[in-house]
Amino acid sequence: MNKTEADKMGVPMGWMGGNGLQNIGTIVQDFKGNSFNVLEIGSFVGRSTKQWFPKTRKDDVGLPTVTCVDMFDYKMIPQKGRTNLEALGYTVNWDKADMLEDFYENLRDYEDNVRAIKGKFPYEVTLNPRWRFDVVFIDTNRSLENMRATLKAVRPHCVPYSTLICGPHYDSEYAPELVTAVNEFVNQHRISMRSWESPGFWGFKLNNL
Repeated sequence: MNKTEADKMGVPMGWMGGNGLQNIGTIVQDFKGNSFNVLEIGSFVGRSTKQWFPKTRKDDVGLPTVTCVDMFDYKMIPQKGRTNLEALGYTVNWDKADMLEDFYENLRDYEDNVRAIKGKFPYEVTLNPRWRFDVVFIDTNRSLENMRATLKAVRPHCVPYSTLICGPHYDSEYAPELVTAVNEFVNQHRISMRSWESPGFWGFKLNNL
């Protein structure tokens, strides 16, 4: 999705395409207008974050509470990510000090329902042990080590048979280490993958903790 297409949809800057954004919309529909709690690991400036919320506020629709964990630092974006974003038509000041300023600007209509935590998960961030989430959305470093550590770290914050753990890039050619880590976790806990209309999007619920 290039900048022109994203602007028409009111979508903030980012890499996630239309199919991935639609999958988030499908998850939201599962809650049938009720409030729910999301842990989003890898938020950038809020492209995926904004999709958890309705486009317009409605009195009979409950809003989610979204906890966003990211390094929120433009300087930490690797060169490949910068090149891909610029190829989509975006002009970015990679030296800007505060990415959080842009993040909160994009989420200004829902700032009371967004909690941003700055740091590299799970190495620099420890979540409140009492926190539980209905959805854990992972769109972060896709290395085998990081995905293994991330899945292990979010497990205590899940509710058996209820919490959906999910994310994009389930593609053995594009992100083979992510696929390996997800498959290992699924096999370890003997759970079934959820099917999606869009290829490359993965998701499952834990049978036990």
